[in-house]
Amino acid sequence: EQRKKQLLIKLQKLNLIQENAVLEDILALTLKDMCERRLQTIVLKKNLARSINQARQFIVHEHIQVGARKITSPSYLISASEEPTVGFDNSSPLTVDTHPEAIQKELNDAKIKPKENAPKELETEVKNEK
Repeated sequence: EQRKKQLLIKLQKLNLIQENAVLEDILALTLKDMCERRLQTIVLKKNLARSINQARQFIVHEHIQVGARKITSPSYLISASEEPTVGFDNSSPLTVDTHPEAIQKELNDAKIKPKENAPKELETEVKNEK
């Protein structure tokens, strides 16, 4: 009984289940749910890295900190209370906006416009070939 409570508390802290969840709710958890709580994924979601591989590299190279600690394991599971504290380490060169790998805020805010439809000339060429 105590183990069940401990498991529920741990999963609640990881933000994987609701506070009023019961033991059967654990069966609904998927691999994707667990992967969403990994440090590597959180770094990507917070736009600290451009790709999942770059997020992994930043973590292993000690550019990322959680709270006041440097975490070097991309598989570290982030609790709900730790999530807001994920960021670049103050001593990391990536905190400088001029660093080539640093993501500029203007680029994050810019929306990528969808491509316009193909020119009508191409459509008529395709029809003529048939």
